Amino acid sequence: MSFPFQESLALADHLLAACFAFLFAAAAACVAGGSVFMLAAEFHGRESMDPRWDALARRCARLARASAAWGACPSGAALWVLAMARQPRMMEQLHAIFIVPALLGLSAFFLGFCFLNLYLSSWGTGRGERPLHFSWGVLSALCFWCAAAALASIRAFSINTGAWTAQPGLWRAFWNPSFLPTLAAWAAVSALAFGALGWLYAATQKDVAWRAALVSRLGGWMAAASAAGVLALIWWGARLPEESAGGPSLRLMAAAGAAQAALGALGYFRGVRRPEGRQGALAGAACVLAVLLMTAFGWVLVEARGNFWIHRYMYRNGIIVEEAEALGRSGLWRFENPGRPLPDKERLGAFSFRVQCMACHEDWVKPADASRAPGFRLEGEALRFLESMGARHPWYPLFAGAPEERRAMASYLEGLIAKSGRALAPRPEAAGGLAGASAGEPEAPGAASSAPPAGAREAEKSKAKESP
Repeated sequence: MSFPFQESLALADHLLAACFAFLFAAAAACVAGGSVFMLAAEFHGRESMDPRWDALARRCARLARASAAWGACPSGAALWVLAMARQPRMMEQLHAIFIVPALLGLSAFFLGFCFLNLYLSSWGTGRGERPLHFSWGVLSALCFWCAAAALASIRAFSINTGAWTAQPGLWRAFWNPSFLPTLAAWAAVSALAFGALGWLYAATQKDVAWRAALVSRLGGWMAAASAAGVLALIWWGARLPEESAGGPSLRLMAAAGAAQAALGALGYFRGVRRPEGRQGALAGAACVLAVLLMTAFGWVLVEARGNFWIHRYMYRNGIIVEEAEALGRSGLWRFENPGRPLPDKERLGAFSFRVQCMACHEDWVKPADASRAPGFRLEGEALRFLESMGARHPWYPLFAGAPEERRAMASYLEGLIAKSGRALAPRPEAAGGLAGASAGEPEAPGAASSAPPAGAREAEKSKAKESP
């Protein structure tokens, strides 16, 4: 499968991906949370005999439908395109592993959209016409949550693969250890986000009694979702692999838990206990907390990189360990594009970089400053590094490409350095020998974002001590 070259790299920067990710998260929360809140509002309307609850249920359904059509679909497609451009090999492997759940999830999403349209179009005016109508709403919510479950499983698999590493299989991949905690945490996030949006709607109501009743009911739902969400985050943190159990992941989880607890406390103490009075400032605070919660939750998914990214089955860039040596002989371009001639040197180098290096070093493409560019200092140093990756880059020890691809990628890396405004120094003559060469060459330029495991570092140290 062929992919665009420099054009896709220019699009795949952090800001664009983060914007699409947040839009997708917000739209998905409106779809999943709205499908539940519309049923809860209609059910409560049956008990209270107040037609305003029915009107609220219709509003929730319309918002969920609009979010699905104009929010989740375009932003989800944009995220998929960005992921394919940034990490094509990894996405290729995820497609191969999860093709069945992904197709079932997409089918469930479109079925949910159809059922939601039936729910809205079959709204009866008499109480006796409700059973079939309410069933359409239940089926819509179930389908939307089945689609969310498929997406949660795929995303959680990148955090903790569990038994799949030793015994690959679709069932083990889908029911990975992080799947249920991720789904439970996301359910609480979507409920709280939509609840905050509902609180903002309640603040605009002029009828004091109706506003107080709506705020009280929303506050109770948000308090329950907050308690469940905190427990789900604790469960999720306990299922993180050792590689992700420390560092920023747990701190971000703590921030998400604090935002959930604050939303729950706001919903209970100011919604359930004191629903009277103006609600504009409280609704605004709830929306701000919901945005912070979704941001922290998404950030956890980015930082919690488990054993799927770098372990004995697959490297983080998606290249299968068993295939890497064969790719070094045949060439990566010929493997990805059989029958097509090699492109020019610049495009071939960009292709090799995107497939093999961009998973860890995407900052090299458009560095914010020269210090974020590749760390090579001497002319020809990039090529020598690519030729000796087995000794100097143990966490990805083999360049998967033919010699012409290696030379093209070295030229591409030197071009990135030049674009950053930094010039390479001429290489000194070989009079200094091997020691002089190694003094000017970094072990792994720019590798702070993908440092090797402690075992690899210790092995390198012991090897250096044994060498004469």
